Amino acid sequence: MRILALTHIYPRNEGDNRGVFIRQLYDRMAARHSIRVLVPKTPEPADPVRAKGSPEVLPFGYFVPTRYARFGHGGALTGDQRLTRGSLAMAPLYGMAAALRVARLRREADLIHAHFLVPNGSIAALAKGKKPLAISLHGSDVYIAERFRPLRRAARLALSRAAAIIPCSEDLAERVIALGAPASKVTVIPYGADSSRFRAADPARRTRLRAELGLDDRPVALFVGNLVPKKGVIHLLRAAALVHRKRPDAAFVLVGDGPLRSELATEAARLDLPDQFLRFVGARPWAEIPGWLAAADLFVAPSVVDAAGNVDGLPNVVLEAMATSLPVVASRVAGIPMAVADGATGLLTPPGDEPKLAEALLALLGDRERGRALGEAGRKRLLEDLTWERIAARYETVFGSLLSSPAA
Repeated sequence: MRILALTHIYPRNEGDNRGVFIRQLYDRMAARHSIRVLVPKTPEPADPVRAKGSPEVLPFGYFVPTRYARFGHGGALTGDQRLTRGSLAMAPLYGMAAALRVARLRREADLIHAHFLVPNGSIAALAKGKKPLAISLHGSDVYIAERFRPLRRAARLALSRAAAIIPCSEDLAERVIALGAPASKVTVIPYGADSSRFRAADPARRTRLRAELGLDDRPVALFVGNLVPKKGVIHLLRAAALVHRKRPDAAFVLVGDGPLRSELATEAARLDLPDQFLRFVGARPWAEIPGWLAAADLFVAPSVVDAAGNVDGLPNVVLEAMATSLPVVASRVAGIPMAVADGATGLLTPPGDEPKLAEALLALLGDRERGRALGEAGRKRLLEDLTWERIAARYETVFGSLLSSPAA
């Protein structure tokens, strides 16, 4: 297949965490198919050189000097809740430029694959010509379509013209059907994880990693993610304070950065959580995340539906934790229950319920054997269904059906 992809989030270089899940998918597919990925230019350094057999990345400008090009790559939303003024101002220019590029390159493609319902699904719907269009949904795009009426109309146009709609969770599937997507077009395909990059460390390597990361033999609960409201980190801090009363020997490590960093630090001080118990280590390149996971004892994903109504689709790092054989303590929200089976591969708690979250954390911090068993079951579950190789095969099945249908 010759696939033309459009996304406004994609890794610009090896240290960029944005859109790693899209690159992971296409890296698996590029060995068998021709894949060209259209992405907007940004002022940040980009490395367009890819190894043989990788997707071809085609950065494009959108009528503004590159030093002012701020659309995409995670810059469209403030706190994953509000559209920024800059993104609103640049959206028409981005839309025109992207549509022109899709229209120009569609002749060399068998199908078009747009990531995010808005803006890219609606742009591709207008520029696709007679090529079949598949749209992948990731979470915030559906939230934007639900919340902002002008964009809702653009989303419905995209849904009507798409041949396949691919949400990453059942929750997103229900929401996009409520927006007007025909249920017959919807196929849920979750994210995957790289089971060779993410795996449990042997005892010697684990000891070395913990020393390198400044961790001693304390039981470590790890969070990795953006510090935005929908990640539920404020609830994690309050649950950690409850844990501290009973397990002051434990440690909570938070990897990530974002607009809530200052507020969370203030809350940690109010809760009187000592530095050796709670560590903010800031954002880290994706290449370092396997080491942090391998050094931890459990992973925690306290996601919630935030005050504005936004919620995760399926945090990819949950799957990476499972691949690392870590037990997962997470909220029963959005796509997380698709991956984490309560009591089998981890523990699920009601979103925002701090006492229940603390109870689950204490249960695993106090029983490493149980945590080890849950983690091993999680990796087995991932290897059976949720490696990127298996996820790529599911995409190929959907794409193949589009090209074999009479309308293609």
